[in-house]
Amino acid sequence: MTPSTNQLKRFKRLENLSDSHLTLLIQAGADVRVQSGRPLFQQNEVCKTFHIILEGYFKMVRETETGNKNLINVLGPGDPIGEHALFFGKYQATATALIDSLVFKVPQAVYQALFSDDPGFSDRSEKHRSDQLQSFIERMDASGLDSAEFRLKKFFLRLAARYGTQEGENIVLPFALTRQD
Repeated sequence: MTPSTNQLKRFKRLENLSDSHLTLLIQAGADVRVQSGRPLFQQNEVCKTFHIILEGYFKMVRETETGNKNLINVLGPGDPIGEHALFFGKYQATATALIDSLVFKVPQAVYQALFSDDPGFSDRSEKHRSDQLQSFIERMDASGLDSAEFRLKKFFLRLAARYGTQEGENIVLPFALTRQD
């Protein structure tokens, strides 16, 4: 199910790319199906491709030097995944599918060529990475001040706002997270 240019334009990160750039991504890219519980990539693995989630959800988990595993984020349809690794060489976390998922992968060289061909794309990508960093810094700053229970509530409220659907009086997420996550 290789996406069309119109399908890719639905994603915020790609909506302003020209049809010729989108066609280039489609021609160079490939779909990858990832089964629930399986990793798309592992922490410290060398990055060779850019990914955008077409269907499904991934948890991003970073393992510390002492072996502690920290849930960094949950990403879903339209989100780029592991983009920062294109610039740093290695993935900084492991991306594991929470449900059966579909991603579209593009070779690193093709994706990075967009930065020189389309300055607006470069600016939007930098803004996205800056927003992610700011959000991460705010969560880390609050982690020392807020109780674990409060941080967990805030995390689930963010997930509910982004991915939840209303079912009666409840908000239901399309994936499960365990205490270990």
